[in-house]
Amino acid sequence: MFWQRIITVLDAGPAQKYDLESLPPVTILSPNETETEALVGIYPKDHESAREAAKLLKERNGAKYIVLKMGANGSYLYGEEYDEIVPPFKINAVDPTAAGDAFTGVLAKAFVETKDLREAARVANAAGALTCTKLGAQPSLPTKEEIEAFLSAQK
Repeated sequence: MFWQRIITVLDAGPAQKYDLESLPPVTILSPNETETEALVGIYPKDHESAREAAKLLKERNGAKYIVLKMGANGSYLYGEEYDEIVPPFKINAVDPTAAGDAFTGVLAKAFVETKDLREAARVANAAGALTCTKLGAQPSLPTKEEIEAFLSAQK
């Protein structure tokens, strides 16, 4: 059925306790560090703590994938064949406002287009990083062209 092919993404903000068990399993559950801590009591600061937190999040919701937004530490992927940190991009941060929202939006779009969670997270990391280089929320959101140029310059 068509509804079984719908990708659902839950960005679990703001940081507070949610009854994840009462929600249907999502395709991607993507909290940041403080949201993760509020949900499972673990602040993901490295691979080990991210894995521990992701396992608990997966148990609580049954999400297919957990993608933790870890700011300057990149992002962490968990589920099926994934258990890895996708490295961050080094930037001169000005303002982190909207970086998580940019990350999640680009993650969802890139995952739908590529079906490759690792590549989607790499592109989403770039979007989050670029967002941090400007002041404000909406004015800081990068375009597709800006993300592509940024990624090309990283090679």
